[in-house]
Amino acid sequence: MTVRDDAWAKCCGKAGYMDELSFPGMLHVMVVRSPFPRAGIRSVHVPAVASGYYVIDSTDIPGRNICAILRQDFPLLAEDRVSFAGQPILLIAGPERGRILEINDGIRIDYEPEEPVITIEDAEEGRIPPVFGTDNVIASIGFERGDVEKTFIESARVFEDEFRTGYQEHLYLETLRAIAVPEEGRMTVYGPFQIPDIVPVAVSIPLGWNTDRIRARVTTIGGAFGGKMETTTQITCLGALAAYVTQRPCSIVYDREEDITTTSKRHPSRIRIKSGVDQNKRIRAVKMDIDLLGGAYFGSSAVVLDSSVKMATGPYRFENVSVRGRALATNHIMPGATRGFGVVQTTFAIETHMSRVARQLGIDPLDFRLGHVLKQGDRTSTDAVLRNQVKIPEIVKSVDDMSGYRAKRGRQAGSDATVKKGIGIALYSFGAPHTVKGTLRGRPRPLILRRTGSGDVVILTTITELGQGIVMVFREIASRILDIPIERISMDNPDTDRDPSTMGTGASLGVTLFGKSVERAARKLKDRWDEPGEIEVMEDYVEPGYLEWDDKRVVGDAFHTYSWGAVAVEVSVDLLTCEVQVTGVWAAHDIGRPIDDRLAEGQVDGALVQGLGFGLMEVLESAGGILQQGRLRDYAIPTMRDIPAIRQSFVINPYSEGPFGAKSVGEIPTIGAAAALGEAVADALGIEVGRLPITPECLLDLVRAKEASS
Repeated sequence: MTVRDDAWAKCCGKAGYMDELSFPGMLHVMVVRSPFPRAGIRSVHVPAVASGYYVIDSTDIPGRNICAILRQDFPLLAEDRVSFAGQPILLIAGPERGRILEINDGIRIDYEPEEPVITIEDAEEGRIPPVFGTDNVIASIGFERGDVEKTFIESARVFEDEFRTGYQEHLYLETLRAIAVPEEGRMTVYGPFQIPDIVPVAVSIPLGWNTDRIRARVTTIGGAFGGKMETTTQITCLGALAAYVTQRPCSIVYDREEDITTTSKRHPSRIRIKSGVDQNKRIRAVKMDIDLLGGAYFGSSAVVLDSSVKMATGPYRFENVSVRGRALATNHIMPGATRGFGVVQTTFAIETHMSRVARQLGIDPLDFRLGHVLKQGDRTSTDAVLRNQVKIPEIVKSVDDMSGYRAKRGRQAGSDATVKKGIGIALYSFGAPHTVKGTLRGRPRPLILRRTGSGDVVILTTITELGQGIVMVFREIASRILDIPIERISMDNPDTDRDPSTMGTGASLGVTLFGKSVERAARKLKDRWDEPGEIEVMEDYVEPGYLEWDDKRVVGDAFHTYSWGAVAVEVSVDLLTCEVQVTGVWAAHDIGRPIDDRLAEGQVDGALVQGLGFGLMEVLESAGGILQQGRLRDYAIPTMRDIPAIRQSFVINPYSEGPFGAKSVGEIPTIGAAAALGEAVADALGIEVGRLPITPECLLDLVRAKEASS
C-alpha cells in the first residue's frame, strides 16, 4: 500500500501553511472596502496616523492601477467609484492589528449610491445604466448545427423549460493570505497560488516592474476547488503594493467572512431549453440559452462560460443543436472558476429537461436518456468525432447493480404517509483537457525531471498540489517508468525562480496533460540513466496530431477526450417540514485507467459531497448586491450526518494518450449529483424541480404550487 508522503505532515500539523509563515519586521495589512454595490466616491477623509502606520490609496500605485485576471479592467484600488460591495478602496498597514482597526474606524468615505444591476434580467433589460460596456455582456459564445428552427416547426411536440441555480462558495479549509517581502530590488510573494505563473505578471503591472523582479513561492495549499486562481492574484497584488510603499514585509489575510463575501464563487445561472420531438418520440432538435450571472468586471467568466456552452448538451447526441451562452455583468463580486467549471449548471438543466420530456411522453426517463447517449464514432455538439469507446451503458449498469435503481424507481413514494422516498439518476460527461487550438492557448508549458548525483529524482514544475494528490500521482508515474522506489522521487511546492512555467493546476488538465509529460520525460531520463553526474530532461505537453479546432465557427475538438459518469441518489422527504434527507449515493465513472485507485476514490467521494451540497443546502443569497451568508454558521455545507456512505466503481477504459491510460477525475464527479438529487425528489413527490438548491423553503413553494394546480 502506498501512503501519500504529505499525509503524515498534514495530519500532525507540520505541513506549514501560510498562517505559520512570518518575517522579521512584518506589517499587517487591512483592506478598506465599499459597503455599496454601486456608488460614486465623493471624498475620502483619513485621520492622522502614527509613525510606522500607513494608509495607502490608488495614488500610491507606482505602475498602473490594474489587478489583471483575464482582462485588464479591474482596478486594484477604487478611485472615484465602486462597482460591487467589498471592492477594495484603501489599505491600512502597520505593526499592530488593534491600531489598524482604530485607524479604520476614523476613516470617512462619502459615497453617492446609485441603483445597482442585480439580476440577470436587470443586466439584459437595459433599464439601469450598464455596468460593463454598453450591454452588460462580459462574454458570449455560441454555435448551431443543423436547422433547429425548421425542425421545431416539423416536430410532433415541442417542450420548453427554464432552470435556475445559485452561488456556491468554495469553502476551502484555509482562508486566504499572502505575504510580500521586498528584497534588494525584487519582491518575493508567498501564497497558496493555484496558478503561480500568473502572479509575477499580475504583480508587475501595479508595481511597474519587469516580471523577472518578482518571485512567487507557493506554500502548502489548504484546498482550492478553483477558488485560489484569480483571488490569490488580487490579494497578492494588494500585499505587494503595501510592501512597496512601506518597504517592509507585509502580510494580508482575508478572514472567513471577508473571504466569503468578497471573493469568487460558482456562477449563478438561468438556462432555458427548448426541444422538438418527432413521431417516434426522439428528440430531433435542442436549443439552449445559457446566462451566467457575472460580476462588475471581466474576471474569469469567459473561460467558465466556454466550458458551459461546449458541454451544454451533456452525453447526448442531437441532430440539430443551437447553444448560446452569455456572461452578464452585474454589481456583484466576480464569480469564477469552481469545480465542475460551469458544467454543473448545464448538466442539471439538460438532465432534468430530458427526464421531464420522457415523463410527458410516457417513457421511463433513464431509458429515454440511454436512447440518446453518444457512442464511439458519433459527433459531439461541437462536431468532434468520439474516437474512443463510450461506456455509458456499462457505467449505468454498474450504478444500477449497486443501487437497485430500476427496482426502486417509482415504487417507494407511497410507502409512508408522512415521509416519501424516491431515487434519481443522472448521466454526465466532462471534456478535459481543453485543446490548445481551442481554449488552452498560449506559450509552451514544460516540466523538468532532474536526476541528482546521488541517484534521486526531482520533478520541477509549477503544477500545484491542492490536496488532490497530484504530487503523488506524478511520482508514481516516474517511479513506474524509472523502476526506482517512489521515495527517491520528490516534487516540492512551486517557486517561479526555480521551476519551468507549467501554468499551474486547473480544469482537470493536470494528470492527463502533464502526467503524460512526466511519463515522456521519465522515459528520456531512463535512456540516459547510465550517464555520470546530474542529468536533466525537459518535456513540454504534446497534443495528439489528429485534434482539429475552428475557433471562429466553434467547431471541432474542443477537448482532448471525455470522462463519463453516472450517479444515483436516494432521498426521503418529510412532508411536514419539506426537508430532504439523502439516504443513498452510488456512482460509477470512466476516467480511463486510474493511476492510484485510492486517490481517485477520494476525489470522487469529495466531489459528490460538494455536488450534493450545491443541490441540497448551500444557500448564498444577494440582497441588493450584498451577500447575506458571510459567516460559517449561516452557510450550511454537508457534514457526515447529511451524506451516507458512498458506494462507487470505475469502469476501466484506457485512454491511449493519457499516462498509463488515465483521464481526468477532478471535476467530473461534482457534475451530476445535483441533477440526480432533483430526480430523486421528483420521484418521491411527483413534482418537477427546476431550481437549486432544493431547500425546505424551495420545496414548500413547489408543493403548494402543485396543490394549487391540482
